[in-house]
Amino acid sequence: MRNVKVCFAVGMTLACNSAFRVQHSAFKCDDIANELVKWFNDVDATYKADLHELNELNFARFDSKMEARLARIDTKLAELKSELVPWMFMFWATTALGLIAILLRR
Repeated sequence: MRNVKVCFAVGMTLACNSAFRVQHSAFKCDDIANELVKWFNDVDATYKADLHELNELNFARFDSKMEARLARIDTKLAELKSELVPWMFMFWATTALGLIAILLRR
């Protein structure tokens, strides 16, 4: 039967059997597990920082594109409004004349 020691570190199991045992007494299974967890935490922090920076850059790019599109939409709405006002006046004026004509006939 093999000599197996199991170390638990943040949900990970690290098995140290006789084939992989380090000869120095300073390096124990717990030290290796702690070093591995520290490395994973450092890598995780690095990726989190990179992802945060990438998200900030993408949001800034999206925000500038959205502002440009909204400015174009505002311009188009102002043009549309200026084109529609005379047509609305003609429509309501002819409707009002028609109603007045119907009311005066009676």
